[in-house]
Amino acid sequence: MKYRKLCIRGYWDPPEDISKYAMIEWFKSQMQEAGIVDLREDLYFPTFSDTQLGKLLPQGILSVLAQPVLNNPDPTNSEIKAEGFILLASNSSYAYSEKHRVWIRTVANKFQCT
Repeated sequence: MKYRKLCIRGYWDPPEDISKYAMIEWFKSQMQEAGIVDLREDLYFPTFSDTQLGKLLPQGILSVLAQPVLNNPDPTNSEIKAEGFILLASNSSYAYSEKHRVWIRTVANKFQCT
């Protein structure tokens, strides 16, 4: 999976004193270790417990949602490629209702490359 952009808002737990390039590589390796690569549908953990993502996310995270950003470059070909994802984390269990997930899916669709 190619990561063209890395946009982060909020708190996360990267290594200290790391270059921008190394930060992207570190992030990619964390996502690969956690198995969050090439997503075709959303992953929602309403009662998140410390897993591989625990290296990336701060303590106290209770709910995680990974929403893929998909791309279908050729309308004649039904192959869909994952271009990236939106990762959301909350310190509340069951933080993302179905209504929230629909809105987040809509935002992810805005990032699609056509």
